[in-house]
Amino acid sequence: MQRENARAEECPKMRFIRGQRKSVQLVCNQYAYAKNKQHGSMTYWNCRIRRSGLPACNARISTKRLTNGKYKVWLTRPEHNHPPSKRIARMLNDSLVT
Repeated sequence: MQRENARAEECPKMRFIRGQRKSVQLVCNQYAYAKNKQHGSMTYWNCRIRRSGLPACNARISTKRLTNGKYKVWLTRPEHNHPPSKRIARMLNDSLVT
């Protein structure tokens, strides 16, 4: 159980955004994740970076919606093979200004 709690604390400022094609995406530490599948209150997310000619990023997050409306987060594969998204960083900074 302690391992789950430690991993959950790695993404304290998780938020949901609308993607360019109106899909829901999860943002954690300036990385965007696309919903892969949902099973009950559990949702599984993949890093959305899929670069042509390069290996896809295998980073993964799982979320569970709790009865109080909050989320528990597991960084099931926290390693990314690319830097954080500049577009997401700009968007997050813009939302702080407005």
